[in-house]
Amino acid sequence: MIRDFLKLIGIVGLVALVAPFAGCHGPLPPTILVPTAGSRADGIIVFEGQWWGGEVKWAQVDKKALERCQKWGYTDVERFEGDEKICAEMEDGYCQRHIMRVTYQCISEDIEK
Repeated sequence: MIRDFLKLIGIVGLVALVAPFAGCHGPLPPTILVPTAGSRADGIIVFEGQWWGGEVKWAQVDKKALERCQKWGYTDVERFEGDEKICAEMEDGYCQRHIMRVTYQCISEDIEK
């Protein structure tokens, strides 16, 4: 009986130790970037969205940028190297929420030649 009691205490202790870490966090939400600024004359489009560390579906963002550039009369688009992650909310010295910003350049074949 004492052996069963000690086994139960061991199981309860193990559950209490592991429970805070098990299943608390699911997969990170994807980063959804939307156009927030741009200049038709300069051929620049800026996309922004909340970044939690999840993946960015670059093919979708690239497609949206190309569609916008084509509406403006350009033939292609290039994403600038890198991206910006800006702290949008600080708490206790730590950034709780980031904004990701990516810039695209619309290009035309006749300008390249």
